[in-house]
Amino acid sequence: MNIIHMIDDFQILCEEIDELGPFEAYKRYISKYPELFKGILEGLYMTGVESLKPMIEAIDFKRNLQIAKNNYELATVQRLISISKEVVSLLGYKEDFDIYLGLELGNIAGFSAPSPKDRPFIYIGLDREIDETFLKFFIPHELNHMIRVNMIKDIDLFDFMERTVTEGLGSYSPIALYNMEYKLDTISASLGLPNKVVARLIDKRDFLIEKVTGEFGSPLNKEKMDEYFTWSKLDGDKYYLSGYYVGMEIVKTLIDRGYDFAHLTFMESGEIWERYKEEI
Repeated sequence: MNIIHMIDDFQILCEEIDELGPFEAYKRYISKYPELFKGILEGLYMTGVESLKPMIEAIDFKRNLQIAKNNYELATVQRLISISKEVVSLLGYKEDFDIYLGLELGNIAGFSAPSPKDRPFIYIGLDREIDETFLKFFIPHELNHMIRVNMIKDIDLFDFMERTVTEGLGSYSPIALYNMEYKLDTISASLGLPNKVVARLIDKRDFLIEKVTGEFGSPLNKEKMDEYFTWSKLDGDKYYLSGYYVGMEIVKTLIDRGYDFAHLTFMESGEIWERYKEEI
């Protein structure tokens, strides 16, 4: 496990803002990590950096830097590394990988994608306040993604079924690895959503399973990403992160039938879906 600390380069970004402006300073910063930010732009934002210019110019980068420094001072980074070692051990993963301890726009908690250099990696955003709940639930989630997307050949995260299953496995990972009860509180903590929002998902479980799985076989576009896999403000009557939740329900069904979670992590989504249909 190789740790890449990005904070020094982010410090340079903050120093260059007065001379270059935030957008040009940010572009210079991300150019130092081309593989990482190529994945983030394509896999999460699903757009080019130019389209993010208004957002970038509104960010308080110096505030984000201070948040990251606080995470180092509070020994959060040491705890993060310790949990990462524990999780990969529980999943039986023995390959070497990189952890980018980074800063960005303050809105990405973590990210992993297939590595074109066959060097698995995860990104963890330190420009956010990190507590024990985040460490306990989110680190297993991202590491599960890292392992899965680098062990399944030619995995397509822009396939709607694949994204549902992969996010379901990631979200279920802390529950499985730490033998937690699958209930409202743990689902909420794993999804990072308030209990009342998750209670609505649970109440509409059957409807949402039918709705989400009805999209299987289609590509994941920006509209579907927004509807099923992202949220910004929790308002209205939307079913937030329903793609994640339905993925968790698929995984939970198979776990209840005796499937091993680590084995499911390495199983292709089509096979997981077929086995789920056999069990219901």
